Amino acid sequence: MGARDASMSPIVISFTTNPVACYSQGAIDLAVTGGTPPYTYLWSNGGITQDMTGLTAGCDSIESYGGFSVDLQNAVLACDSSYTSLHPIMSGDLNGIQYLWWNGAKTPVVLVTESGPVWVEVSNECQTIRREAGVSWGRPGDDNSLVYMPNIFAPEAENAENAVFRPYFAAGLEPRQYLFEVYDRWGSLVFRTGKPEDGWDALVPAKQIDPGVYVWRLEADIDYCGRMIRLKKNGDVTVMR
Repeated sequence: MGARDASMSPIVISFTTNPVACYSQGAIDLAVTGGTPPYTYLWSNGGITQDMTGLTAGCDSIESYGGFSVDLQNAVLACDSSYTSLHPIMSGDLNGIQYLWWNGAKTPVVLVTESGPVWVEVSNECQTIRREAGVSWGRPGDDNSLVYMPNIFAPEAENAENAVFRPYFAAGLEPRQYLFEVYDRWGSLVFRTGKPEDGWDALVPAKQIDPGVYVWRLEADIDYCGRMIRLKKNGDVTVMR
């Protein structure tokens, strides 16, 4: 039994009765103060309302509990972290709190290293509440953190990297099922490749194209954080001579 919070006033129950008469049934009208509302009720006959009506001759008893609530929120497991933490959010009567997690842990906080469904049962001195949630893998903030696309390039540049146009993937990322295409302003295809290392040199074919704005499209499966992410991007690039 946990120690009670000294700042929490005890629950006080008072009632008035309407005795059973020859032509009417009995009733009990409860008044509850103290503790932490809202209150829950449990009568000896299974009733859960504050007041009881339709009673016959006999004995009835009531248990009234101060408010107790538990919430468990979904969590995200970031790729650059080996774990995330879960803890229930509680309010109300927190005396004698005990925990039971889906993995058998009995601590207020658990560390999770894999995605999937989770649950926790939290008990105080009066009741047990079960809450369920889920842990999912996080996605990067935006596709720009996975791949960089220049918005201008010059085919005659002295630096070979600046003389071709292609996507630049973040370190450690391995693109698969790769497709990169470039179109002119009239929608005609001027470049296509299925190899991430290949870039467009502004030749169509073996003929220099005019300077201007061209549209590109990229699709690739990215091996990110041990799982495959489908990446789709499009935009435009300016060719300068």
